[in-house]
Amino acid sequence: MKNYKIIQQTAVIILCLTTQLKIMSQNQSMLLPIPGNNNSTLINFVNPGNPVISSLPSHVFYHDGLLTPINPHDEQQLAYDDVKAAMNTMYLGQHPMYAQNVVHDANGNLLFFIVDNNIYTGIEKK
Repeated sequence: MKNYKIIQQTAVIILCLTTQLKIMSQNQSMLLPIPGNNNSTLINFVNPGNPVISSLPSHVFYHDGLLTPINPHDEQQLAYDDVKAAMNTMYLGQHPMYAQNVVHDANGNLLFFIVDNNIYTGIEKK
């Protein structure tokens, strides 16, 4: 009878611990960032039966003296001082050189994203 009680108590403790660990564990991100053709893109896996590919919100930026917007994938254009300063506050569509990540809410809506140590909001400003 004593052994049965000890086994029963042990089973209850293990069940409680596993439940608590499941609650505390973080879910895997449902948004996967990938480099795109023009801008960085992400694959939204919120609906696994229908993944959607979309671009990260980016800003169009004109360098002083240029009539066309800069190409965020041209290293020479990214070297301009005003473009470097803009990349600290606005995502211009540049590919990451080191790392990128996206953060979303429980519904899969983009909250913010990080590209090469710069944090950008998920809201596109025009």
